[in-house]
Amino acid sequence: MIKNLVNTVYQKSKAMATKEFKTYSLTEMKDKYIGKVGLADRDEYEYQLHKDVSGKIIKSPIQDSHLTQEELDKLVSVDS
Repeated sequence: MIKNLVNTVYQKSKAMATKEFKTYSLTEMKDKYIGKVGLADRDEYEYQLHKDVSGKIIKSPIQDSHLTQEELDKLVSVDS
């Protein structure tokens, strides 16, 4: 019984290993699930993504520098 189970699992895994999968580009996936470029949902997605990435690009070096808010304000010449 166990031998049959092992053989079945082996055959299924072998079949899966040789199966070809269709691949999609990121643009194709965004077009399909968010909407085409120029549609309101896609524009909002791209805008929010840009804001998020920009914020992380700015935030990372600030956190790495371990500056206090006062030190950061002086560095960028902001009056507190």
